[in-house]
Amino acid sequence: MPNKQKPSRVRATAASSRFAPVSLIYLSGCLVLTGTALVAAPDLTMSLLGSTGEYGTVLPRALGLLLAGVGIFAGQLSRHRTAVLYPTIVGVQCLFLVGFAWLYWISRDPFFLTFVGIVAVSVVLLSVGLILDRLSDGG
Repeated sequence: MPNKQKPSRVRATAASSRFAPVSLIYLSGCLVLTGTALVAAPDLTMSLLGSTGEYGTVLPRALGLLLAGVGIFAGQLSRHRTAVLYPTIVGVQCLFLVGFAWLYWISRDPFFLTFVGIVAVSVVLLSVGLILDRLSDGG
């Protein structure tokens, strides 16, 4: 009987990605923690995040579910070192930066500036991680 091998998963430069996956831990942790807090205690969490608007309890809880889900996904991207998606993550985070800045502009709610700060730190960490990974590869 011929030996059938399972097709290997495509992991572009996964072996050489050392810094970028670690930077995703920050993103994952922030998202899961904030999402869980929004689901469990929306009013308290919104005030801790600087919100001055009134959003009720349903919308923050829905946001919390989405944040926690994206956080779990980011954690899995880090765990499996799916390096091919890291530049896309930076692009999506830049979209979020523009979106949160725009939401702040139209609402003047500091809540959105908090998210601008969190996402900006994540963009810097992941970008630096990508650069360090590329430099360590000699390219």
